[in-house]
This record gives sequence, C-alpha cells and structure tokens, in this order.
Amino acid sequence: MLGSVTDAEDIMQEAWIRWQLNQAQVEFSKAFLSSIVTRYPCIKKFYTVTSVFLLS
Repeated sequence: MLGSVTDAEDIMQEAWIRWQLNQAQVEFSKAFLSSIVTRYPCIKKFYTVTSVFLLS
C-alpha cells in the first residue's frame, strides 16, 4: 500500500512520536493513532509533490 517497508516504518515512527508528545491530551489513543497512520501518508505525499512543483 505504501510502496516500501521504509515508508511504513517512517509512518509508524511519526505516529509514535506524535502520540508521545500529545499523550496527556489524547482521550482515545486508538482513534488518535489510526488517524495519524491514515492521514500522514497523504500529507507527506502532498508536501512532496508541492515542493517539487514549487522548485520547478
């Protein structure tokens, strides 16, 4: 789905870091982690495409 194991590991690390930083404010851990894991690839792709477009 993501293209490589490295991409999947990056997303899991990002989710873990964000959860650790916001753990005191997170009421539903499962929902918080699920939303990060599903949204982060889209956000990462958007910024990659945008930066390539702006640099061209």
